Amino acid sequence: MIDLEIFAKNHFDTKRISNEAMNQFSTDHLHRMVANNPGEIYTPLIEATRLAYNYYFEAINIEAFSKNQKEGATVSVRMFHKEFVELVMMKEGIVKGTWGKGSAVYERFFPHGKKEYRRAKRGNIQILMSGFISACNDHSGQLPEGFVEPFITLKTNYEEARNLQLYHIGTAVGNKLSVATARKVMEIQLMMNLLTISKNNIGKPEVIKVYFDQSILHGSKA
Repeated sequence: MIDLEIFAKNHFDTKRISNEAMNQFSTDHLHRMVANNPGEIYTPLIEATRLAYNYYFEAINIEAFSKNQKEGATVSVRMFHKEFVELVMMKEGIVKGTWGKGSAVYERFFPHGKKEYRRAKRGNIQILMSGFISACNDHSGQLPEGFVEPFITLKTNYEEARNLQLYHIGTAVGNKLSVATARKVMEIQLMMNLLTISKNNIGKPEVIKVYFDQSILHGSKA
């Protein structure tokens, strides 16, 4: 005999069903219920499902938007980092030609040589940016006019992108929790729909295919 406990189990609570598949499955099921609502017996379920879906859809969209923003900021962080280092390498000749390599002023710009900039990581690039700009300001009288401005712009752009990246990294945990909470509501509503439709069609299991396209879930990859 079948284990009766299976009817109380949340069959949608599994990591094998991705959020993308759950979203597609839920909206497909909702449209199927609307199209197959004899005597409007499923109208209360349809309304409850629509509320649960809207809650879930909003949560996954917020998470997706934040993720896209973080990825965009990460690309910008890398780009401004790279551009700053390339500009330093390009302008190194002016510093060397003005004061001479090995001079005290040259070492102010390149205390550990050019390799320090080439090997710069996210943890120390802002320190190097600030140090280079400070050296430019201290010796501006002997540098070409406007020499420091591009460095200041790149540093500002880098910091803005980095702050945005950190913000979205910080909100990621909260977004995931919101999605998990909204998904649980969606899962429970789907189970209520499944059990109600099953109760109304005892002995006719083929009716379940009218309301649920399980192929959407079978092809899901978490």
